[in-house]
Order: sequence, then C-alpha cells, then structure tokens
Amino acid sequence: MKIIVRVPGSCGELVQGYWQEQPFLITCPIDWYSTVCVEDTMPQRIVCGEKAKQALKKTLAYLGESSFPFTLTLSSQIPKEKGMASSSADIGAVVIAVAAAFQITLAPQEVAHIAASIEPTDGVFCPGLVMINYRTGQCLHTYQSVPPMQVVIFDTGDTMNTAAYHRQFDDKERLYGSYAWQACAYLKKNYTAADIGKAATCSAMLHQQVNYHADVPILLRIGQKYGSCGIVIGHSGTVMGLLFSKHTIQSVNIAALTACVQQQTQLQVVGTAAIISGGWQLEIEDIHATTI
Repeated sequence: MKIIVRVPGSCGELVQGYWQEQPFLITCPIDWYSTVCVEDTMPQRIVCGEKAKQALKKTLAYLGESSFPFTLTLSSQIPKEKGMASSSADIGAVVIAVAAAFQITLAPQEVAHIAASIEPTDGVFCPGLVMINYRTGQCLHTYQSVPPMQVVIFDTGDTMNTAAYHRQFDDKERLYGSYAWQACAYLKKNYTAADIGKAATCSAMLHQQVNYHADVPILLRIGQKYGSCGIVIGHSGTVMGLLFSKHTIQSVNIAALTACVQQQTQLQVVGTAAIISGGWQLEIEDIHATTI
C-alpha cells in the first residue's frame, strides 16, 4: 500500500479580520505543496515535525484507532514561519493521509476542526477559496472558483510564529479587523482577478494599522507600475506578494520587476506561484488519483 497526499500552501491571506465577532481569514492557496506518504513498509517509521505528530495522534483518536501500523513521511516545498500556511498544509496532509490509511475519507470541515485543535489554522485544505474561522476551523463561506492568477512573492527575511503573533496583536486586530467587510465587499458574485486584487489590497492596507510594514506601500506602487491588480500579505507572517491576472503577467518582465523591488525595498525575492483552488490531491497505490 502506498498513499500520497498533497495539500497546498498559501501566500498569506486574501483578507483577514473579524466578521460577526468571529476571527476569520480568506484563503490564498498557491501551487506549492506539503506532501505526506504513507506505506505499509517495515520497519515502521514516523518522519515529520511535532505539529504533524500531533495531527497523527489527534486523527487516530478521532477515528477511534489506538495505533498506526504504517510508515509516514512528510516533505514540503513551503517555507516555514513566513505566513505561507506551511503548518496548516502539513497538518491537513497528515490528517487526510492517516484517515485514508484506514479507508476513511474525511470532510474538509472535519479536517479543519482537527487542525484548529492544534493551532490557528488556514483553510488551504478546503476546496476553492474559503472564509474560515482560523481558531475553530468553522468554514463560514465558500467562494466560487479562482480566476487564473499569478503572484510574485517577496519576504522581509524575518520569521514569525503564528501563535506568538496572535498573542501580541489580537487586541489591535480585533479593533481594526472589524473593517474587513470593506475588503470582502469586492468578492461579490462573478468576481474577477481585479476584484480579488482590490480585496487583498484593502485588507493589506487595513492591516497596516495592526502591524505596520514600511515596504507595503512601496511594493504596491511598484506593482501598479507593472500592471499588478493588487498586493497580498501574510497578516500573521512575513511574506507579501504582487497579484497579476494570468493575461497580464505574460507581458511582465519579472526580472525587471524584482530588480526594481530589491532596489527600493529590503525585500527578498521568494518566487512566482499560481493562485489555485484549495483542497487536496490523493493518490492510492499509484493506480488512481482523485482531487477534492
């Protein structure tokens, strides 16, 4: 038996704030993945970090299983402690893979509740774009499919622990995050890449009152020069990105853009990724594959 599960990371959050007294974020999944492989090999091994091990333990308890008689290994191409949902992707992939090892398919909401019991969670394992209460894992709203978009990702060079961030900034985020409805208003029915850019930019600028980054307005200005439809940030992270429609980015000189950013800011170039729908990819015994 061989089971492979892939869950995407994110480039920050399109929107983060408070809605009806609930903390929420709107996911920004990208095509960089955490991958979990489960095999019935000997000797049995568990090769993953502490949070992933917690996910394994909690999933077994949820399923009513007392042991995990398989080998589990986790690998990831998502940078850690940057606000790119690396832990959420790791945890989600483990939960899904462990359930699959017992021939059980969990609903995204079940995965989210298990993940949120470990730490505040991103909803990258939920299909599409979702508004999720990152503390409870409750999915508050699911948006339509994602228009073709790319994001050029930059980083301050620092690291940020999500739990530590919330301890430090939750009071200010509750105060200013109540205005996040202004950003969500752009995500009406039949929204476009331009609308997503406006929503993300609105949320990023509101967040400046919570945790100010001097490079945000500079990056936004450079992006406008190169045809970007907006800026997205890691509200509890160190990454920020310029959003482009797929059509626009085809005519952008990425080398010139990144050189301009490096000349005018202290930001480091991380790379370019596609904005995608969230969810997971599941392969079993290398025979067939499904996407949820």
